[in-house]
Amino acid sequence: MKADPCELLKKAEKAYESYQTEEAISILIKLANENIPEACMKLGFIYRTSEDIGRDLAKSNMWYSKYRQLLKNAALQGAPEAMFQLGKIYQYGNNVNIDNEKALNFIKKSAELNFAEAVFHFANLYKFGWCGVVENLDVYNKWLEKAVELEYPEALYYKGIDIIHNDYETGLSFIEKSSAAGFFMAAEYLEDKRKC
Repeated sequence: MKADPCELLKKAEKAYESYQTEEAISILIKLANENIPEACMKLGFIYRTSEDIGRDLAKSNMWYSKYRQLLKNAALQGAPEAMFQLGKIYQYGNNVNIDNEKALNFIKKSAELNFAEAVFHFANLYKFGWCGVVENLDVYNKWLEKAVELEYPEALYYKGIDIIHNDYETGLSFIEKSSAAGFFMAAEYLEDKRKC
């Protein structure tokens, strides 16, 4: 029976966190050879940053390049999470030159396909003027509302924070929903409220 890639990724992470880097690399290479994008990304990171095995930028670049290619293939087939991850790669210049146009294009496509994290991120592009867009709170609020409808935890929290001073009960209910969904800032906010 073939092992579950998610379980193997967790095993590799645990090995890496326990300073068993060689074991982590062994697991990740097997997964990367099966075209699991996350394994390629983690290998790129390990070879770029790990001091216990010695940094190897050539291997790092090779695995990051494979990661990008796997994401591009998935994006071409309409996978919104892959589109979003590619957008962030181009936005932040992760092993590529920053390319605001590509970043905006991939993130927007993912958001239009209702990938909740992308919807929230796309809203924030307009809140903060990232990726070369002009700050626009109307556009931000439109996409924030969409992220709230999709019940993205961070969006629920910020919606609650935005309205709590004008409508305490409704704002608090958004923050409680966010906390129940596991968003740590919402949980901290509620804990601080209980202390008062």
